[in-house]
Amino acid sequence: MARLPATPPISKRAPLNPINIIDHGKGNRIEIDPTARLEAGHAIVLQGDGHVLKIGANTVVRALGIYISGSGNSLDIGTDCDLRGALHLRQNGSRLHIGAQTTFVGGYLFAMEGRLLAVGEDCMFSSGVVVRTSDEHPICDSATGVR
Repeated sequence: MARLPATPPISKRAPLNPINIIDHGKGNRIEIDPTARLEAGHAIVLQGDGHVLKIGANTVVRALGIYISGSGNSLDIGTDCDLRGALHLRQNGSRLHIGAQTTFVGGYLFAMEGRLLAVGEDCMFSSGVVVRTSDEHPICDSATGVR
């Protein structure tokens, strides 16, 4: 009977799922807790400057796209989350906070126009759920031009 080679120790293995990060900016900061698990099928794309992205302890990211554009946006993903879907932060100063133990099975969150989108702790989003802080199509008063 043929013997299989021994599995090398963890420290000598290649990363199972390298993080696909595309950064087209300056001063962007990404903090991923060492216990967080980023599985295959995800991307982090940063366009613009001064963004902050934090992923908390024991969070699992599966097939999640993170797309941040503009400047000075921040994304804070709490501890013990399990996320699939897409997170978008657009324009300047937009903020997205996802509380601890939150689960997405295919949710799509859009923080835009400098607004805060906050998801509480222990929330669950089913597939196809879309939450936005703006539809990015302003309706203006025809007399004053005010949105």
